[in-house]
Amino acid sequence: MKITFKMTKKDWAKASMLLIPPEKNKTGISRYLFTEIPIVCSVIMLIWFTKKGSHFRDMLIGIFVLFFLVSVLFEIFILKKKGRFVKVSPELLEPITMEITEDCCIYKTGSGEEKYTWDAIKDIQKTGEFIIVHFSNDKVGVMPSHAFSTPTEKEEFYQNLKAFSQNPS
Repeated sequence: MKITFKMTKKDWAKASMLLIPPEKNKTGISRYLFTEIPIVCSVIMLIWFTKKGSHFRDMLIGIFVLFFLVSVLFEIFILKKKGRFVKVSPELLEPITMEITEDCCIYKTGSGEEKYTWDAIKDIQKTGEFIIVHFSNDKVGVMPSHAFSTPTEKEEFYQNLKAFSQNPS
């Protein structure tokens, strides 16, 4: 089975967020954006609204707005930053081919071709938008859902990867 596709800048931005190792997701900017900053701001807002004699409803609206703003800032500063990475590497926007044979998995990009034996695959993930193959040399093969003509074709490709792989997820 052979699939040829192109990744868009938006695909790379979304995929790069999925490729952050879990141990790095627990630290760094995402931890501060989604936990500590909103909690500190919520406490400050609680104290502020309590001193002014405002209603609890006003405080909840303020906290909702805060969390909304944090998610918008995350979209702007983090995902847009990942999009800039793609501009630096135009070969990432060239056609990519992934082929499954009985002997190996072949991943062709603009910068070359890699053949991986089935025992060289460490992990295979399927999300709503991607199939992600982690190879033993710390390289990753990413296939967006739009690479497949139907959801059934995506599922078939994923099942074939799992069937041939020595380490299926």
